[in-house]
Amino acid sequence: MDTEHLYNLAADDILDKLAAVESQIEDLTAQKTAYREVLTTFYKDGTINDKLDNGKGFKLNWQITGTRWQYSDAIATAQKMEQAEGIATKSVTHGWKKQTAKPKF
Repeated sequence: MDTEHLYNLAADDILDKLAAVESQIEDLTAQKTAYREVLTTFYKDGTINDKLDNGKGFKLNWQITGTRWQYSDAIATAQKMEQAEGIATKSVTHGWKKQTAKPKF
């Protein structure tokens, strides 16, 4: 973005423009979240596969996005023992990750 013309604006005008952009970002983020939630439902229902490609260079892969051990109320020194004994449970989160299309040569 060429910022030269912004220096001719008053701070209040720049702030208004920034607020409008932030609002658009919030709206787009909400749309993106809704699309991903529906795709997640489709995936969990078995309607779609774990790899999606729109044929225009936009691809999504379903993958583990994080794992975390969940411990009981046991003291910290008992955590490793709980892991080893299988008492502690491990939660796994999933989500969609955008892949950048690689140019074909």
